[in-house]
Amino acid sequence: MANTDDARLKPMPKAPFIAKSLALPIGLGIVKVLVGSEAQEILLHEAVLTSRSLFFKKALQGRWAEAETKTVKLSEDDPETFALYAQVAYTNAIPAFDVAARPKFEKLANRSADECLSASICQKEYEQLSKLYVLAEKIQDQRARNTTAEALLAKVTEECKWIMQDERWSGNYPACLPGSEAIRIMYEGTGRLCPGRAVIIEAYVEHGSRYSIGNLERDIVPKDFAYDVADFALSYRRMSPYSSFNDFNRYEECEGQDWEIEWFDVAIWPGTYLHKNGASRVVDSD
Repeated sequence: MANTDDARLKPMPKAPFIAKSLALPIGLGIVKVLVGSEAQEILLHEAVLTSRSLFFKKALQGRWAEAETKTVKLSEDDPETFALYAQVAYTNAIPAFDVAARPKFEKLANRSADECLSASICQKEYEQLSKLYVLAEKIQDQRARNTTAEALLAKVTEECKWIMQDERWSGNYPACLPGSEAIRIMYEGTGRLCPGRAVIIEAYVEHGSRYSIGNLERDIVPKDFAYDVADFALSYRRMSPYSSFNDFNRYEECEGQDWEIEWFDVAIWPGTYLHKNGASRVVDSD
């Protein structure tokens, strides 16, 4: 006979239901999206697309031909990137990190300073995220932009974590940051400072070194990127090591508000804080 005390300690099974407000707006309508130069066909629920994307909402609910045919052509876009977007639209998650395909890291003592065992895989993932962000920008899906920027932030943090664990390599090892192509894609696909750009810029300010910059291809990376890194670095110059880089709330876009990077009050030395306008003030310290 089972012990009643053991029975009480068992966790309650997860309820097989969710609130109606959290349910996907599936609906009955199906939209055919033809992606790329070869018009690869991807079928999605109309209600899912129109509930997220202003582009699809206007195309499918307006007086355009797409509203009648329920077919949207995206001939200039990448099918692989749009398939990734479909995953985001339905799950709000990005299956972009192929950890299983990477070779295991060797001990740092056995590695040279310019060696990365999975650089090509790592950079492909960064490029996928940049393409996805640009697509979300194009089709005006704010939630997808936020999800992608958050994934980009998480990836940078994860890639740099193992390097930061060994002080011998501090400042001497090129952290696996978004490379030249990922930066180019992000900058050419976005016309302003946005969450996607801001994460890449601050990744270099926070984790980069002269080796990181030296590994970039100058004929590929936009000049605006170098200016933005310098601009952000000057803003960071007098801040303490305790940054707010890992706080995604600083990058998230809000409905009906113009987005701008938020500079939190950051401690410079005990009792002093730096503000957005660069002025400092003395406050009581514990």
